[in-house]
Amino acid sequence: MYSKILNIFSGILFFFMTLSLGGCGRYADTESIDLTREDKVSVHDIFSEVRIVIPETHPDYLIGTISSAEYYKGRFYLFDRKSQKVFCVDEKGRFQFKISARGHGPEEYVHISHMSIDSFNDQILLLEASMQRLQAFDMEGNHAATYNITAEIPLAYNWAFALNTDTLLLISIMGDQLIFFCRDELEIIQTELPMAIAEGIFPFSPSDMSFYQFNNRAYYLPVLGQKVADVSEMQPNPYFKWDFGPDNNSPGQYERLYNELAAIGPQASVKLYQDFVGRDKIINQAILKVAETTRYKMAVVEFDEDYKNIIIDKKEGTYFVFSGFSEEISLLYLNVSDDMALGSPTLPGRVPEALSHRVLSSFHPSVLSEADKKRLKDWDEMEDNPFLVVYKFKE
Repeated sequence: MYSKILNIFSGILFFFMTLSLGGCGRYADTESIDLTREDKVSVHDIFSEVRIVIPETHPDYLIGTISSAEYYKGRFYLFDRKSQKVFCVDEKGRFQFKISARGHGPEEYVHISHMSIDSFNDQILLLEASMQRLQAFDMEGNHAATYNITAEIPLAYNWAFALNTDTLLLISIMGDQLIFFCRDELEIIQTELPMAIAEGIFPFSPSDMSFYQFNNRAYYLPVLGQKVADVSEMQPNPYFKWDFGPDNNSPGQYERLYNELAAIGPQASVKLYQDFVGRDKIINQAILKVAETTRYKMAVVEFDEDYKNIIIDKKEGTYFVFSGFSEEISLLYLNVSDDMALGSPTLPGRVPEALSHRVLSSFHPSVLSEADKKRLKDWDEMEDNPFLVVYKFKE
């Protein structure tokens, strides 16, 4: 087991090296960040507008929890994982339609694990990870296609996104991190970034927060990496890298991490990032989330037993590092697009006691306008649907 971990680790190091060398391997941009800073930043320093969207209450449209949210062409698409339904509302919260097709028949799904919007084909993509397939619906909620995404050796699919009109990118928490699927040929055409794990040992996994789309390009940050790659054409090409100076991780630190995980064994899977990450621990930092808009680059980093939020203002040439906005809000949003971030007042799942001191919420009533504060006062948590918080980025 130990040798397997180190062999995979060596492969990952080789990938990182090839990504940073050679003609197309040079990074055009390096973002140098001092993680020890603690800047005072208000939500209103970054966002021009904050408002709430309250989906209308109707017996046929009852939302339990907004598990994920997407904005596209004037509409919000809300996925409720518990009820296994997708709800579409306009900007005023008026319901347009819902997708409720759970079942075992044609054009139905057994269990949806992830929703995304395919802007290339104007479709809603719903991933059935357990069934190794993806269901596509048009923007009015009508079933459009079913894609069976199978391989000789079963793969774990956790998130699915469209890269272009024909290619899908699936992200996995085991095996290969990136799987590319051709809808025209109905087959897997390429896999990239083998995971630096031995199953049941390594607690750090990719997530949909390691991936983002910007200007019709697709970008990915490998697990425990600091170099963002452009994966739009499937071949990962360097885009930019994060440089934390003395808090960069070294190959020796990664090797010590794998040694420690191998010694712990399967119990390592229940550990948190903070158990291994920090200036006085095995590795210095770990980037958990990346995003980009026309004006900003953003990241959430595990560092010194806290989340450090990073916002780079590309227009002003400045950056902020902070544990939370002054309004006690984090960058842990449901979704970030080019001009807005979407949040929810509900914390996802149970928060471990070890993380309770951190800023984990993406909402605080103080950021709202007086009109929205009144609407919120009239909102009944027990009777009304949960609301969405819309943060409009400054241009």
